[in-house]
Amino acid sequence: AEVAKLREEESEASSAARLAEQQLKELRETSEASQEAWNAQKRSFEAREGADAAQLTTLESELEKMKQAHEAMMKEHQTATAQAQRLKSELEASSEAQNQLRESFHLELESAKAESKTSTETMHRTHSKALEQWDEERSKLQE
Repeated sequence: AEVAKLREEESEASSAARLAEQQLKELRETSEASQEAWNAQKRSFEAREGADAAQLTTLESELEKMKQAHEAMMKEHQTATAQAQRLKSELEASSEAQNQLRESFHLELESAKAESKTSTETMHRTHSKALEQWDEERSKLQE
C-alpha cells in the first residue's frame, strides 16, 4: 500500500512537473513574444524619434533661411527707404532751384521789359525830335 501511495505521489509529482514544464515553456514563449514586441516597439520609437529629429533639423534649417530672407528684405527696405528719402530731398532741392530760376527769370524779364519800354520811349522821343528838327529845317528851307 505504501508503494502504491509512493507511486501515486510520484505520478502526481511527475504530472505536476510536466505541467510546470509546460507552463514554463508557455511562459518562455510569452516572454519571448513580449520581448520581440518590446523590441519592435523600441525600433519603431527609435525610427519615429529619428524621423522627428530629421524633421526638426529640416524645420530649423527652413527657419534659419526664413530669418536670413527676412533680414535681407529688411536691408533692402532700409536701402529703398534711404534712397527714397534721398530722391525726395533731391526733388525738393530741384524744385526750390526751379522756383528760384523761375523767379530770377521773371525778374530779368520784367527788367528787360522795363528797359525795352524805356528804350522805345527814348527812341520815340529821339524820333519825334528828329522829325521836329526835320520839319524845322524843311520850313527854313522853304522860306
